[in-house]
Amino acid sequence: MILARSLNPRDTNLRSDALRSRSGLQRS
Repeated sequence: MILARSLNPRDTNLRSDALRSRSGLQRS
């Protein structure tokens, strides 16, 4: 999500990993 990118890069990695687990298809 855009909000995740707005946060710190480290936080983005953790959230991005969670997002991939939930919607891995959308975030290919």
